[in-house]
Amino acid sequence: MMDLTGGFGVDSHYLSQGFGKAIYCERQPELFQLAKNNLELLNPGKFEFF
Repeated sequence: MMDLTGGFGVDSHYLSQGFGKAIYCERQPELFQLAKNNLELLNPGKFEFF
């Protein structure tokens, strides 16, 4: 599953529940860092970040 408009990662987290792996993409550095930290805590090893 790939979320090309990652934002805060809420949709990424919810949608990823039906998949083994997920890719999170976000262009804004502040949102990227916030979501990366949260998604790594919630789902360790499930996400790749771009």
